Amino acid sequence: MIAGKPALLMDLLRRAGHGDEPALRDLQQGTRTWLAHYIRRIVKDRCDQEEVLQDVYTYIWLHAAEYRGERGTPLAWLCVLARSRALDRVRRTWRQRAAVEFDDQVRPIVPADPLNEPAEVWQHSRLRTGLRELPASQRRLIDMAFFDGFSHSEIAKRTGLPLGTVKTKIRAALVRLREKMSEGCSLPRAA
Repeated sequence: MIAGKPALLMDLLRRAGHGDEPALRDLQQGTRTWLAHYIRRIVKDRCDQEEVLQDVYTYIWLHAAEYRGERGTPLAWLCVLARSRALDRVRRTWRQRAAVEFDDQVRPIVPADPLNEPAEVWQHSRLRTGLRELPASQRRLIDMAFFDGFSHSEIAKRTGLPLGTVKTKIRAALVRLREKMSEGCSLPRAA
């Protein structure tokens, strides 16, 4: 394994940056197992893990010339590439699931258990109503955090709000949604 040999990694990156395919192949063979293990800690789906790994090597092939040794070791650069692509994949997957699960236009509510259908439809209806009743600023933050998959820090950067304000507004919105969901919870269940 070449992951523990920074001089060799740096040479392979330099050569790959100049279009040397055998160097990229050697780099891939020497780091694949290590990077796959690293990605597996973040991405749980096997197919997604393979795609992330392929994305990392594609990026290396296209951008290896941009690597600068003074900014960190080659292994650190590879880890940053793998981590950022793995997190992007997790967020994208989460957003896609959230869109399908919560967007009435994309997928109507289909309860898993027909006996619980009234209760499930009622809960989703209460959630949608609660979201619509939130102030626009809170609804936007909830959308960014839970449907777009942004972290609190990313939301603060995108909105220009202080991080503490973002956290406080999201917390307040969640409290309001919880209250909305608990309203009328004593509905009788269908027999």
